[in-house]
Formats: sequence, structure tokens, C-alpha cells
Amino acid sequence: NELVGRIPPHLGNISSLRGLSLVENNLEGEIPASLGQLKSLIGLNLALNKLSGTIPRSIYNSSRLLYFYVGDNELQGSLPHDVGVTLPNIQRFSAWGNQLGGIIPISFSNATELVIFDISQNNFYGRIPDIFGNLKKLERVQIGESKLGKHST
Repeated sequence: NELVGRIPPHLGNISSLRGLSLVENNLEGEIPASLGQLKSLIGLNLALNKLSGTIPRSIYNSSRLLYFYVGDNELQGSLPHDVGVTLPNIQRFSAWGNQLGGIIPISFSNATELVIFDISQNNFYGRIPDIFGNLKKLERVQIGESKLGKHST
């Protein structure tokens, strides 16, 4: 696709929306916080765009969300410490190729449905938490090209 511009905030008003895929376009600007109001949303794919800013906290409160893809954008910030609690049903969490940083939240141990976890090519640092062995459905963890094992500067 060749969509340009920003993601319209009014998409957050479509209460029956279960999936939103805007993958591989030229969308820029911030992810509208209004998307977190979509209580029926189970899939959000915003990968392969030019989105910037931080991921709105409201997105992490979408407890029905199963699929979350924001890879290959220009997103910054850190993941909330309670992300695994607020997204308990998440199955695929993919945020590779951004400028995200901080530590990997240990709360991901609560995301017992997690199958794919990809935060490679970011600026995460510190230790790899001892959580992945407890996630029985986990098939793939990708955390390469980060700063894990190093301290923040």
C-alpha cells in the first residue's frame, strides 16, 4: 500500500473494530492514543511505517489484544513495567526495529499465551529476565541487536 499521512484518531471511535492492519505504508506521526479505546480490538498491525513518538499507554490497556505488531518504525520510549499484566492474552508481541529502550519488564511472565516475542534491533539493556522458561506456549524469542547484558549510559 502507499498510504501517507497520519493515522486518523477517529479510528478509535469504531467500537466494533476487532482488527486494524495498516502495515507497510508511509504513515508517520504518533500512534493515536484513541486506538486504546477499542475494547474489541484483538489485532493491531502498524509495522513497516514511519511512526514516531512513544507507544500510548492506552494501547497497553487493551486487555483483549492478541496480536501487536509495530516493528520497523521510529518509536521510542520504554515498555511499561506491568505490560504483561495489562496485556494478559497477548500471543504475538513484535516491536523490532525501533528505538525502544529500558529493561525488559518481568511482568511478561504473566502473558502465559505468548507465542512470539520480538524486540530485536532496539536499545534495551540490562539482563535478560528469567521469565521465558515459564511461558509454556512460547515458540520464538528475538532480542538480538540490542544492548542486553550492558548497563544504561
